[in-house]
Amino acid sequence: MILLECTEFCYCVPYCPECGKRVNQNDTVCYSCKGNLIVLYRISDSTLCPRCGELIDKSHVFCYKCGYSRALITKGNKQNISPKVKKILPIAGIIILVIFTAFALTNFLVYNPPESKYEVIVNPLHIQYSFLGSITQYAAYYQPASFSSYDVLPGSSFVAMITLPANPAPFNIHILSIIILTAGFTLLSGGYALPYSIAPGTSVTLALVIQAPDHAYNGPVDVLILLG
Repeated sequence: MILLECTEFCYCVPYCPECGKRVNQNDTVCYSCKGNLIVLYRISDSTLCPRCGELIDKSHVFCYKCGYSRALITKGNKQNISPKVKKILPIAGIIILVIFTAFALTNFLVYNPPESKYEVIVNPLHIQYSFLGSITQYAAYYQPASFSSYDVLPGSSFVAMITLPANPAPFNIHILSIIILTAGFTLLSGGYALPYSIAPGTSVTLALVIQAPDHAYNGPVDVLILLG
């Protein structure tokens, strides 16, 4: 067992064996990691630097002569990792994971942009009529009509203003019921208590309060108004 000790630090220790930083001449302590720059080792506990061939201690992470990082030194199928490197590896893994996640998320958003805040698009609102009893002969005056589109948030409500044609009959016509035919939509209010009477020659405007479904939708919404 031969013990070797360096005495000319300024010439044989240009790099810190602990952190790999270049050090100044005549330094005995690394200014970066405060590691000891005195090279003290036994031949039996040493190995050769893969880059410069210098004999270096197996516990050192860096070659003190050329600064080569030898964090991993293999012995057969086993790997000896410096304690400092063991502390660094988990942090490096977390950083790589964060970078990969950010890249994947950015890539996803580029090719899958978030939906517009207006996810329920009624296009169009379609009004139909159904007639009972003696007023069937006046059905031609109440032609189906389509109204403007409505863009709303899922689960919210919107108001559709509907004007019925003037009553062509010589007697009162009654609005008996208003029904939403499209699944997922709910009629919250028809504007009047039903049945509602329409006098001859007069028209009526309904304010339909309709609740949208709680999911995305794009298409027509059919409303049936029953008259009798």
